[in-house]
Amino acid sequence: MIDILISLTPFIFIIYYFRMIKTRKYISTDLQSGQRCYSCKEDIEIDSNEVLDILVHNKTNYRLCKSCLRDEKLDNLINKNKSSKLHKLKLLLVGKDFTSISKILIGSMVFLLCVDILLKMLFDVKWFSYFYNVFLACYWLIMIYRHKVISIKKPSE
Repeated sequence: MIDILISLTPFIFIIYYFRMIKTRKYISTDLQSGQRCYSCKEDIEIDSNEVLDILVHNKTNYRLCKSCLRDEKLDNLINKNKSSKLHKLKLLLVGKDFTSISKILIGSMVFLLCVDILLKMLFDVKWFSYFYNVFLACYWLIMIYRHKVISIKKPSE
């Protein structure tokens, strides 16, 4: 019974991810140009010429709004960088560096799948599939969180 639950968990996350895509709107260009805060996704006032320059030259200008910046500074004083780590994680997920990280994760998933198949076929080892399914579930949790960071709920029409 536990085998089935562990095997189905990644599929549940995949279904949730694809249902979430339908209800959310991407704002990654707004985040990249600095028009929206990457933490709370509120609009930030910025000069249109600066936005155009950022988009034309393919630069990144991720910003925090004043309230998020203030909260981060206060949390740094009180909580010893706990929220700063969360902001760094959000910035990593939003940034262009995540593309290479995603490629590494996908490559390791394919490698782990091949190892899992070989261990099952040659040596009848079944415990490695637990490790593979947990890795797969973690990957989809990261992708769900990333999608929530770079998107907002679609406005009602």
